[in-house]
Amino acid sequence: MKYIVTKQENGTEEIFIFPDSVYHKDMAEAVGYLKDRSDNGRDWRRLDREPISAGFVRGGKCEGNSESLGLRSRPQDSDLLPWMNSVIHPT
Repeated sequence: MKYIVTKQENGTEEIFIFPDSVYHKDMAEAVGYLKDRSDNGRDWRRLDREPISAGFVRGGKCEGNSESLGLRSRPQDSDLLPWMNSVIHPT
C-alpha cells in the first residue's frame, strides 16, 4: 500500500492510504477535491490539504518516498496509521 500525509491550514495532519497501482501524485490531486462538513454539519466545504510526506506502508509502518511528489516519509507518519491514531490535532 502507498500513503500520503496532508496538512490543513489549521495544522491538522491526515493520512490517506491507497493501492500501489495509484500514483502518489494522482492521489494527492484527488484528495484536493474532497469536501468536509463544516462545524454546523450542514455546509460542505473544500479544505486546503497540502501533501507534506509520502511513501509506502510496509509491515504496519510508513517508509520510503514518493518519486512523483518528491516527498519522503517521516518517522512520525506511522503514528497516523488508523491502527495507531487517525488525526493529529495541533495544541
